Amino acid sequence: MSTEQTTVTLVMPAVIANVAGGERERNVSLPAPATIKALLDQVSGEFPVFGRRVRNEVGEIRRYVNIFLGKRNIRNAQGQDTVLASGDRVTIVQSVAGG
Repeated sequence: MSTEQTTVTLVMPAVIANVAGGERERNVSLPAPATIKALLDQVSGEFPVFGRRVRNEVGEIRRYVNIFLGKRNIRNAQGQDTVLASGDRVTIVQSVAGG
């Protein structure tokens, strides 16, 4: 069992940060090897409304939510299985729809 930790910075828009303790940027430590799924699971465990805003009832990233690792959308990588390294910045961007 590894005790190594991966610490990443999670950046959120205000509308999501408001249901995740109010901080728009927070450092999160995860057991290595860490993934986007593990990051979302951990924050969702602490803030259940955050989890419902970011993922749907079957655990998929909601259609209007995009998550970037650096500048890369995780949908163009391995999705929630994208592996994180210490020092990574994970940014949640919520699309705005309307006419």
